[in-house]
Amino acid sequence: MTPFISSYSLQAFPTEKVLREFKAVRGLVAMGKIELPPDTAELLPLSQKNHQHDPLAWKKPQINPDISPLIRTIAERLGYDPALLAEGKGETGKPNHDWVAYSHQGTCPLLVRWRAGQGSLLLSASIFSNDLTLTLLTDEAGLETYLQVADILLSIETPPEWSQTLEIPTGNTIQKVTVSSQKNNPFYIAGSIKVCLPADRQLNAVRQQDLKQLGFGIRLNIGTAEEINAGEFEKERKPLKPNCLRIQDVLVEGEDLDFGPDEPLSLSIIKKINGASVKMACTFMTMALAEAFNPEVAMPNLYNFDGKESLDVEVEERKMQLQQLTNRKFFYSRPKGRLTFGPGVYETPPEILRHTRPVAKMSGGDVGASCDLLKLLFEYIYGLVNETEKSAESATKPKLIIKGEAQLPSLAAQYEDTAK
Repeated sequence: MTPFISSYSLQAFPTEKVLREFKAVRGLVAMGKIELPPDTAELLPLSQKNHQHDPLAWKKPQINPDISPLIRTIAERLGYDPALLAEGKGETGKPNHDWVAYSHQGTCPLLVRWRAGQGSLLLSASIFSNDLTLTLLTDEAGLETYLQVADILLSIETPPEWSQTLEIPTGNTIQKVTVSSQKNNPFYIAGSIKVCLPADRQLNAVRQQDLKQLGFGIRLNIGTAEEINAGEFEKERKPLKPNCLRIQDVLVEGEDLDFGPDEPLSLSIIKKINGASVKMACTFMTMALAEAFNPEVAMPNLYNFDGKESLDVEVEERKMQLQQLTNRKFFYSRPKGRLTFGPGVYETPPEILRHTRPVAKMSGGDVGASCDLLKLLFEYIYGLVNETEKSAESATKPKLIIKGEAQLPSLAAQYEDTAK
């Protein structure tokens, strides 16, 4: 695919200047599927596994999304020239607005240094778990522009089941902004704000005022009592009632903070929540840039295992691995059902666990590690769950569809069998 943007290299990004001057107050992460050609989508997982199992022989597949629809939509909303944004050299066609893009070899990850009047923003586009991941950060002066385009970024996700238009004051103006509930993602790492809708699905004035100050930051999970209180993790929690709000795993990991229908959030708590959204966006942005410069730092070889060959040690390590893999089932709990395993899985006999860990093997004349059979098994199980969900949601398309291509290499061009 032709590079989607003509930009500067990531190495040219003025990191020290940005860190010194840019003070972010809110951050957003949006994750959406990329529509690949059917034959490519079918072969991509196999090509990625080949690379994981034997990176010396197989190059890493490259997914190249076409984000031109995103750029055009932002340009239309803000009165920019889309052709100038695609160049990424600074011009936007609008006075006092700059757009400078930096990318990795003309493709993802992309980092945009964006000035809108007196405000500054940072926008990034990267690939995370085969999804297009967009992050947006803003300082206080750039909040007006941030609120204008945040819904565009979120339009790459599955359409929300609940949304409401609120009037949010920004500077000397009032903006009408549509705040919506966002579906959880297994890779989302910053908790969420849960709000329980009353029977008429209209929030009271207290909750609306809270959402005006929290919109497009930490993920909002808004729904009826039945929707909000469903799921494996909710069994140990007190059920939320209409117009109640819960801050879940945001301020302190593993701890919740509940507010009644007439209890507004204090300004200090709102500031901490929005600060957590900045940290979350920075984390995703950092992972994307780290993988561009050093893939092994961002995604280490998970198939390597370095331990003693004692049989007892092997079985205990396998039990720990089994426990970690089964615990991932909580990511697949949904309001309409949950994934469970029987006692036969949790109490797998040692003779079955033995010999499932990675072992040393020869690969192209070099010593490497074989795959983890337990990990492969559970990847397949969880993959079936994902395929089932994709089939169920296939009829629901996001508002903004991002298409792309993937380069699926065969053997690495430089690969040579050193055993010859």
